Amino acid sequence: MASLYLVRGILMLTLVLLNIHILKSNCESITRDSEKAALLKLEQDWGKPAALNWSSITNTDHCDWSGVICTDGFVTGLSLAGRDLYKPIPKAICSFKNLFYIDLSKNQISGRMHPQFGNLSNIKYLWMNNMNIVGEIPDTMSQLSQLRLLDLSSNRLNGMIPSRVWRLRSLEMLYLVNNSLCGHISGPIEAMSLTEINVSNNLLTGRIPEDFGLLPSRIWYMQYLKKLDLRKNNLSGEIPNIPLDTVDLSMAIDTIDLSENHLSGPIPASLIYLRPTLLNLSNNQLTGHIPPVFQINEFEQSFLSNPGLCSYNFGNYPMCSTQPGPEEQDKHLKRPIIIFLILGSTMLVFTGIFCFIKIRSRKKHEAPSPQWKLTTFQPISYNVEDILCGLTNNNLVGRGGSGKVYKICLGNNCKIAVKKIGNGLKKDGMLEKQFQAEIGTLGSIRHANIVKLLGFISTSESKLLIYEYMEHGSLYDWLHQRDLTTEQLNWPMRMSIAIDAAKGLSYMHHDLCPPIAHRDVKSSNILLDLEFKAKIADFGLARALVKAGEPESISAMVGSFGYMAPGDESHYLLEFASIRKINLKADVYSFGVVLLELTTGRRATGEDGGHENLAQWAWRQFQEDNFQLMDVIDENIRDASNFREVQLVFS
Repeated sequence: MASLYLVRGILMLTLVLLNIHILKSNCESITRDSEKAALLKLEQDWGKPAALNWSSITNTDHCDWSGVICTDGFVTGLSLAGRDLYKPIPKAICSFKNLFYIDLSKNQISGRMHPQFGNLSNIKYLWMNNMNIVGEIPDTMSQLSQLRLLDLSSNRLNGMIPSRVWRLRSLEMLYLVNNSLCGHISGPIEAMSLTEINVSNNLLTGRIPEDFGLLPSRIWYMQYLKKLDLRKNNLSGEIPNIPLDTVDLSMAIDTIDLSENHLSGPIPASLIYLRPTLLNLSNNQLTGHIPPVFQINEFEQSFLSNPGLCSYNFGNYPMCSTQPGPEEQDKHLKRPIIIFLILGSTMLVFTGIFCFIKIRSRKKHEAPSPQWKLTTFQPISYNVEDILCGLTNNNLVGRGGSGKVYKICLGNNCKIAVKKIGNGLKKDGMLEKQFQAEIGTLGSIRHANIVKLLGFISTSESKLLIYEYMEHGSLYDWLHQRDLTTEQLNWPMRMSIAIDAAKGLSYMHHDLCPPIAHRDVKSSNILLDLEFKAKIADFGLARALVKAGEPESISAMVGSFGYMAPGDESHYLLEFASIRKINLKADVYSFGVVLLELTTGRRATGEDGGHENLAQWAWRQFQEDNFQLMDVIDENIRDASNFREVQLVFS
């Protein structure tokens, strides 16, 4: 009898589960049908443009329609850039609850943005640039908590930037260039994931907010910011100083552009701590002397058209008076105190050195401290202490997304490069084992065109990766950082570098099982040895540095702007496709951008400060009726004898 009840129970449970499955299938079918209907409604509201043509293929799966991206049968992306759309954005676009990617850029779409955009709770990437949108940015945009990229550039937007936009904690890139936005930038600024802010060429007024990332203390929490562009507005007031007690010397902002505003007051010397490669404060109302730290050739054009500025025999700027002002006199009063502090600090330093020498001599023949673990992949003639002693600011030669790089000179003319990686890995035993396994795989690779990983040192606080040292630095430095009067790369050298790098990529993609994707191919990761042989650096490092709690799909989402494919540029493809295949293809695309750098001499991120990267620029040039390859080739290699090879590489 008991067995009979058991059988009945199992049958009932089976029927319940079957009904649930049927209901779920029906719901999914209804949802998919409703999405198909919504797409057709979208097409109809846009006037059935020829570029869509969805209604003529209604008997096919809507996920196969042009511009429609699906995941598991649901619409997750709309890629409709440059489709000759001109009518206002239909409300139907807000009915796709699974959308996380929309690209409507480069159309003639008019009208206002619907407040219903705030209902797209899963949206992460929103491109609506180069259109004719009018009106204000809806306050409901602040509801898009998952938003990572917002590009509303080159429209006809007006009104203020909604204050809550600055509270989107996931926001990484904000582009509002070339609109008529007005008012002041209101905080608080809580979007600490921002890497690029470009609100140039608007009508913004008021002061730079004290908690706005650029210069006040809040920037030191905005650790990912690389570009800040506020040029061509009506911003006023002084440039806030940087409180040195909060400065993080490991941070750097590549671009700071505050030109063509109404900023006044002195130039804070503490700006130098941001180590900008591009600093533009021209066309303002700044006064006082140009800080001596900025009176170098790199910044000669940074302060033009500020009549109130003077210098100490720098460029064409007026000479400052030699008579010290009140501030300078105050400095003289403080000088004895400063000297006393310097002498005291010097004594402490010498005491520390003496203690260090004594301890080192005592432990000379002892094993390294247990907290340091040295793992080697090739025979080496140095120890942990030799490397640790070389981690000084004088030996710092570079900084990257994954850490600082030091050049360390050891005995017998031996030079190594050491990359210091912070504690991005949380204290997780499984992740530590995964890191060691990944690094072990990379350390076993031997190829003439891949930088050798010689070993690594690990502690609970940081990792030190030991690489062979490449005497001639990176390809990026040779293409973009050298003065025209110095030695340049000729075409045979560039061709050889391209072939070497291709061999390294091919080996990792096709000769290893499983293949290893680089995930960040760029000219700064192609290094040159003493004979200009090219080797690829940091292969597979992105995967090894996966952080605690992040799935593989997230760890895969790396790369550098200008080098990522049109979809990958904002990572959206990586979230719904085959990670391995896309990473390998992304490597190939990125390498293609490197080839464009080699042939044109232009930077991958573009030359004009706009949004057009090198690949987009090259494609636009190529499509022009009067396109002449010789016009886009780097002037350093415009030689008729090279033209055929350059043409093949460019194409």
